Amino acid sequence: MAKTPASTLITDLAKRMGLNPGATGDGSIERADMLRQLNVSQKEICGEHSLRFLIASGTLSVVGSSVAVPATIDDSKTITLGRVSGDGEIPYVPIDEWYREGVDTYGQGAAQTEPTLYTIAGATMLFKPAALTATVPYLAQLLVTDMTDSAGSTSVLPNGWEDTLLLVDAEYELRRVRNMPQAVELLARRNAKREALYASYRTSKEVGKTDREQKERAISKKQLSDEAEP
Repeated sequence: MAKTPASTLITDLAKRMGLNPGATGDGSIERADMLRQLNVSQKEICGEHSLRFLIASGTLSVVGSSVAVPATIDDSKTITLGRVSGDGEIPYVPIDEWYREGVDTYGQGAAQTEPTLYTIAGATMLFKPAALTATVPYLAQLLVTDMTDSAGSTSVLPNGWEDTLLLVDAEYELRRVRNMPQAVELLARRNAKREALYASYRTSKEVGKTDREQKERAISKKQLSDEAEP
């Protein structure tokens, strides 16, 4: 079964809201409002966690131990950089620890020729050791692209979820901001559908924070627990 086109989602949402759905691509205010909310809801749904259906692979061409973050990926989510040798992954270092983390060269007879650590500073990935040139494979979550009012445009959500979750989510938000009836009932359905999606497609994330924050919170939780012990 093919995904429901964005133009059909717009029409269905307008009808749910009791509005004139107009025709595909007619440029009406009603269709523009419905499309805007569908895109906002889609981004909110996908922004809570790292999700398997948005993960893509690629390579980074590292020159001088740095490379621009690819414009198509969301660097707030899970990024896995593989070692050039194909065995293992390159550890991430939080930016505030970058200059305190050194490269362990003990026992090595020659200078290292592949990345051993990386961090992200703004829109740039930095690697150690210095003056490095390498091709690094990666897995990362793609940024969500907006739908358009077209029969050829579809949601990034997995097949079926555009009807069962996205429409409900968008309708709830529209009814909430317009103070319309049934918003409370829709909220419960929306939350249940979101959790079902996350349970099926979430990667290693536990809550709606970045993966690097997740690691830091786990460390803080352990430290607080140790301090609380008599």
